[in-house]
Amino acid sequence: MNKRLILPLFLTILRLPILQAQTLPDWEDPQVISQHTEKPHANLIPFPTEQQALNAPDWRTSPTVKLLNGSWKFKWLKHPRLIPADFYQPTTNDQNWDNLPVPSNWQVVGAREGRPYDRPIFTNIKHPFPATPPRITSDTNSVGLYRLRFTIPASFQDREVFLHFAGVQSTCRVYLNGQPVGYHEDSMTPAELLVTDKLKTGENLLAVEVINWSDGSYLEDQDFWRISGIFRDVFLVATPKTYLRDLTIVTDLDDQYRDASLKLTASVRNLSPTGTQTPYRLRFTLYDPSEPLFFQRQLTPKMPLIPARSLFSA
Repeated sequence: MNKRLILPLFLTILRLPILQAQTLPDWEDPQVISQHTEKPHANLIPFPTEQQALNAPDWRTSPTVKLLNGSWKFKWLKHPRLIPADFYQPTTNDQNWDNLPVPSNWQVVGAREGRPYDRPIFTNIKHPFPATPPRITSDTNSVGLYRLRFTIPASFQDREVFLHFAGVQSTCRVYLNGQPVGYHEDSMTPAELLVTDKLKTGENLLAVEVINWSDGSYLEDQDFWRISGIFRDVFLVATPKTYLRDLTIVTDLDDQYRDASLKLTASVRNLSPTGTQTPYRLRFTLYDPSEPLFFQRQLTPKMPLIPARSLFSA
């Protein structure tokens, strides 16, 4: 019995260097989850004034946000090996490409409108492709190429601008004005990229490569429809050079579940040129539906704000 247990282990160890020696594309490489994306944080949308934030019916109405949802140019391909090398260049002619709404799933749009795309697949415990992790060896591993031309508001001038994808299935490689910006897997979490230095006055071209299945698809296998594309909001958000980057709020109840302690930790980031310190203060206000102002306090930073970030807590 011992020999039968040791032999499979020995064979597995011998195979590891062979797999590691192979050159895998990012979408098949378990070591690559993202490239040049921002670290995760709470979703925070800035408003110019506190009153505007309180009166806003929806975060999308903030003047610091430019929503990129709408009709995008779209090209469907059967496999990643067919991706044109210049699809993201501004000079590439996309006039004959399809139009696809964003957000959406291209399989759903294709099935509804009779387009020659791959179809939605429903499966539970069985993968919709041959299981050869981390490789995707299926003859069909569809790709969606997206392109959108847009201009930025004048109010974004002298501010930092982030490009936010709320959800893309399964991989998302981003180009802006012909330059690579970043890469992201993990379909159900947002991807955010700092694009200030790649934007220009006038028309900008955003291009996105989306691959249907990746090494991440093995982890995302569950009882659901297998559909792909840019399926949540896409938007630009502009912040000051010094801005609130992250926020954590914890309300611990007492033993009687009657009263609670509110604990707040904030992260402020400074993107000013190196050596520049920006004066600032951070104040939080707690509102209650029954009264305009319930509680207010100004936080003291735990460290000086150099071009990086500072932490506050209360």
